[in-house]
Amino acid sequence: ASLAAPDSAWVCNNCGNTVADWEPVCERCKKFDCLEWQTPPRVTRMEFHEDSGGVTETLQSPSDTIGVHKSSGDVHDA
Repeated sequence: ASLAAPDSAWVCNNCGNTVADWEPVCERCKKFDCLEWQTPPRVTRMEFHEDSGGVTETLQSPSDTIGVHKSSGDVHDA
Protein backbone atom coordinates (compact mmCIF):
# COMPACT_ATOMS: atom_id res chain seq x y z
CA ALA A 1 0.00 0.00 0.00
CA SER A 2 2.85 2.41 0.65
CA LEU A 3 3.95 2.05 -2.98
CA ALA A 4 0.50 2.70 -4.44
CA ALA A 5 -0.02 5.95 -6.31
CA PRO A 6 -2.05 8.56 -4.41
CA ASP A 7 -5.67 9.06 -5.45
CA SER A 8 -6.40 12.03 -7.70
CA ALA A 9 -7.56 15.20 -5.96
CA TRP A 10 -8.02 18.92 -6.61
CA VAL A 11 -4.55 20.52 -6.46
CA CYS A 12 -3.90 24.27 -6.55
CA ASN A 13 -1.57 25.14 -9.44
CA ASN A 14 -0.35 28.18 -7.47
CA CYS A 15 0.52 26.89 -3.98
CA GLY A 16 0.11 23.09 -4.20
CA ASN A 17 -2.71 22.89 -1.65
CA THR A 18 -4.71 19.65 -2.07
CA VAL A 19 -8.45 19.40 -1.36
CA ALA A 20 -11.09 16.72 -1.86
CA ASP A 21 -13.82 19.01 -3.25
CA TRP A 22 -13.49 21.67 -5.95
CA GLU A 23 -14.00 25.27 -4.90
CA PRO A 24 -13.65 28.44 -7.01
CA VAL A 25 -10.96 29.91 -4.72
CA CYS A 26 -8.02 28.10 -3.08
CA GLU A 27 -8.48 28.28 0.69
CA ARG A 28 -4.70 28.58 1.27
CA CYS A 29 -3.50 31.17 -1.27
CA LYS A 30 -6.91 32.70 -2.15
CA LYS A 31 -6.23 32.47 -5.92
CA PHE A 32 -9.32 32.19 -8.17
CA ASP A 33 -9.85 29.27 -10.61
CA CYS A 34 -6.58 27.50 -9.86
CA LEU A 35 -7.65 23.99 -8.79
CA GLU A 36 -6.78 21.18 -11.22
CA TRP A 37 -7.83 17.51 -10.97
CA GLN A 38 -4.56 15.58 -10.78
CA THR A 39 -2.55 13.10 -8.77
CA PRO A 40 -0.91 15.00 -5.89
CA PRO A 41 2.79 14.48 -5.10
CA ARG A 42 3.72 11.66 -2.74
CA VAL A 43 4.43 12.36 0.92
CA THR A 44 7.94 11.10 1.61
CA ARG A 45 8.06 11.59 5.38
CA MET A 46 6.45 13.32 8.31
CA GLU A 47 8.44 15.26 10.88
CA PHE A 48 7.48 16.32 14.39
CA HIS A 49 8.73 19.67 15.66
CA GLU A 50 8.51 19.90 19.44
CA ASP A 51 8.61 23.70 19.36
CA SER A 52 5.58 23.82 17.03
CA GLY A 53 3.08 22.74 19.67
CA GLY A 54 2.63 19.25 18.22
CA VAL A 55 1.90 20.36 14.65
CA THR A 56 3.32 18.07 12.00
CA GLU A 57 4.78 19.22 8.71
CA THR A 58 4.52 17.31 5.43
CA LEU A 59 7.70 17.34 3.37
CA GLN A 60 7.91 16.45 -0.32
CA SER A 61 10.86 14.93 -2.08
CA PRO A 62 12.76 17.37 -4.35
CA SER A 63 11.64 15.48 -7.48
CA ASP A 64 7.99 16.18 -6.57
CA THR A 65 8.52 19.92 -6.24
CA ILE A 66 10.67 20.72 -9.28
CA GLY A 67 8.91 23.24 -11.50
CA VAL A 68 6.11 23.92 -9.01
CA HIS A 69 5.42 27.60 -8.43
CA LYS A 70 5.14 28.36 -4.73
CA SER A 71 3.59 31.51 -3.32
CA SER A 72 5.77 33.33 -0.82
CA GLY A 73 5.31 32.35 2.78
CA ASP A 74 3.07 29.32 2.20
CA VAL A 75 5.55 26.54 1.45
CA HIS A 76 9.11 26.27 2.68
CA ASP A 77 11.86 24.12 1.20
CA ALA A 78 13.57 21.79 3.64
